[in-house]
Amino acid sequence: MAKHGITDFDAGLDRYILAPHQHFSTCGEFIGLSAEDFILEKVRLRGREYNTILYVNEAGQKRLKVDKAAKDYRKGSDGE
Repeated sequence: MAKHGITDFDAGLDRYILAPHQHFSTCGEFIGLSAEDFILEKVRLRGREYNTILYVNEAGQKRLKVDKAAKDYRKGSDGE
C-alpha cells in the first residue's frame, strides 16, 4: 500500500479487497463472464475434479473401470 501512498487503514483495506475482484473481472472478460460468473465456473470445475468418491479425475476413473473389467475377465477365464 505504501507504493500507492495509502496510509489510511480503511483505504488500504478497501484496495486490498477490491484487487481480487478486479483480477477475476479481468480473467472473466477473456471468456465473456463477469467476475462472479468466472468464480462460479472455477468452483464448479474444481468441484467436478476433486469431489469424487475416490478422488480421481475422469481419466483415473476410466482406468479404474478398465482395470476392474480386466480383473473380472481374468477371474472368469480362470473359472472362479
